[in-house]
Amino acid sequence: MLVALVPTLFAIGCGTLVINQPRGPDIEYMGRAEFRDYSEQVFRHGNRVQTEFMLRLPDLELEQPRAFRRLSRAEAAMQRACEPLNAAVAAHLDGSEFGFFRRLRLPLDVTDCERKTLRAEALLDALAPDPAMP
Repeated sequence: MLVALVPTLFAIGCGTLVINQPRGPDIEYMGRAEFRDYSEQVFRHGNRVQTEFMLRLPDLELEQPRAFRRLSRAEAAMQRACEPLNAAVAAHLDGSEFGFFRRLRLPLDVTDCERKTLRAEALLDALAPDPAMP
């Protein structure tokens, strides 16, 4: 765990964050403003995918129980992965303290959230296509 935090510790001191992107280049260097924008994009994307789960998942429980179970697990994994980002957003909105070590982990947590969101979204589109899409 400490090994994973060393690049983040170094990056915070320099004002640049090292981000392991789930898509695109393996490693991307971001300034604080870029990371804030990236985090917001991941947060909003996760909310959109969560909404799609709420709209599409209930119908599958009786119609396709296996797909429902797989999607439920993917949704739960996405929620667990995105919890630190959601907590950071809530702390920011409340004006409450978000711990130092939690902030250090945030670059790792945000990319994990994005990775799990992309997986869940792909599985949702494959197993429960949006009826509105042709």
